[in-house]
Amino acid sequence: MEKLLSIAELSRLLGITKSTLYSWTSKKIIPHRKLSTKLIRFEESEIMDWLGKKSVYPDAPRASYKNHSRSRQKKPASLDAAVPRNHVERLIENAKKEALRDTN
Repeated sequence: MEKLLSIAELSRLLGITKSTLYSWTSKKIIPHRKLSTKLIRFEESEIMDWLGKKSVYPDAPRASYKNHSRSRQKKPASLDAAVPRNHVERLIENAKKEALRDTN
């Protein structure tokens, strides 16, 4: 089993506040494990998969909802090996923007 990330670790990794993470978990925006009423953890590979789904590619054709199918990709072993740093930063920014839109 891979290491589970704490709120503090993931907030540092994503560059967001702990309160934002708590908000996202309460709204079920971000995948997480609730081990008890006060203990929340995040699986690194699930976070990478979630970030990957938040990608926006400007040159990609738009898929219709009727014909849209999700292809499962192998999850990366770690955040460092998964994608270049600038891509991860772009994913984080897009996730922040989307989460902020969901709260309004």
